[in-house]
Amino acid sequence: MKKVMLSSIIIAVLSFASQIQDISNSVKSWGATVKIQKNHLVIITSQNRVTNQIFQSIIQNGICMYSFFTPGMLKNIKDVYVLNKFSKQGYVLDNAENVCKTIGEMKDNNKIKLYISSNTHLY
Repeated sequence: MKKVMLSSIIIAVLSFASQIQDISNSVKSWGATVKIQKNHLVIITSQNRVTNQIFQSIIQNGICMYSFFTPGMLKNIKDVYVLNKFSKQGYVLDNAENVCKTIGEMKDNNKIKLYISSNTHLY
């Protein structure tokens, strides 16, 4: 019984580490750091201020694009925080996994940006 529990814990820890690594790779080009707090993904950029353009780019071309090729990357992630380097300003994408699945089926870039914005609020 103890061996089964220990094995389950080890598998969970390795899965979590893999998820962090996958997400870190997806935002590497923005020089951002990644952490998961409970079921919230927190991306801290190197910018003094996170603009809508930076946020849209990280979500669309980083998180969602990478999740198309890495199924399960956003599993158990409720929302994605994209914050400035001081963690005081930014944007929050709600229902990240569903949003990424939906925009993966869209073709029009303007509709994609609108859909992301409609599922976003300020931090």
